[in-house]
Amino acid sequence: MNRRIPNGSICIFKQPVTGSRTGKILLIEYYNRQGPDIQSHFTIKTYSSSKVVNEEGWRHEAIILKPNSYDPSYKEHKI
Repeated sequence: MNRRIPNGSICIFKQPVTGSRTGKILLIEYYNRQGPDIQSHFTIKTYSSSKVVNEEGWRHEAIILKPNSYDPSYKEHKI
């Protein structure tokens, strides 16, 4: 996230996230997974999604968590 949030920054997040999450910076908790750098269960990503609409309503086709970092080793995560 160092394109938007400098490394070492202290961030405050509020919940719940209301309305569309698209384009918002979110604090994401990974269950049963730890990051390789500081053994954290949390990461900060920019949220985006694609949706499918049908006669019954809509559903997420994909949720994409983007790193927004200058470091190319960080990749998008599709859920």
